[in-house]
Amino acid sequence: MPKKNPSPHPHRVDIKHVHDLNERTKELKCLYGAFKLLGVADDTPLEKTLQEVVDLLPSGWQFPKIACARLIFGDKEYRSERYVQSNWILTADIFQKKEKIGSVEVAYAEMRPECFQGPFLEEEVFLLEAIAKLIGQVLQRKTLEEEKTRLYLDIQKKYEKILSGFIPICASCKNIRDEEGVWHRLEAYVQKRTDATFSHGICPACLKKLYPYFANR
Repeated sequence: MPKKNPSPHPHRVDIKHVHDLNERTKELKCLYGAFKLLGVADDTPLEKTLQEVVDLLPSGWQFPKIACARLIFGDKEYRSERYVQSNWILTADIFQKKEKIGSVEVAYAEMRPECFQGPFLEEEVFLLEAIAKLIGQVLQRKTLEEEKTRLYLDIQKKYEKILSGFIPICASCKNIRDEEGVWHRLEAYVQKRTDATFSHGICPACLKKLYPYFANR
């Protein structure tokens, strides 16, 4: 049985294999780090979390010593420590409900050999897109939480406006006297101070008292 010819450069193959493993390890650590930071964003100010993610990003790239990162969200911008304007940039858009709300980028300060997309590996393209998606999900959750809090405070404020303080009300007709001494019907008093509207009907007790014929049918 003929023997297979050994690789003419076995040592070179081993070096490439080790290099690839090291790159995948860096990328996974970067992704896990970003996931961990964004996962506790509820307990940390959003600005601090986004800055920490930007500072982490260069460590996951093939040449971290010359890598820098930037994140743009609305009118805010977050940059890593060694950020520079560069011709070698990898960018991923950040979306919220299919609408672009920002972007995140990694750049090299110096030229490096061509790879999958400029000097960037295919895995690095996927990594940046995954982190951009994570950021978009966190920002969406923050938006929903802020809207929920705003609605709650708005409702609470309206109820406090109605129920707080001493309200003079007639024991007979139930009209209410305002701060200027003018008496108002209950509906008019409440509508003037809130967004509430009234619909009128007759409760069972009043129906029996006022219209016994209909109540007994």
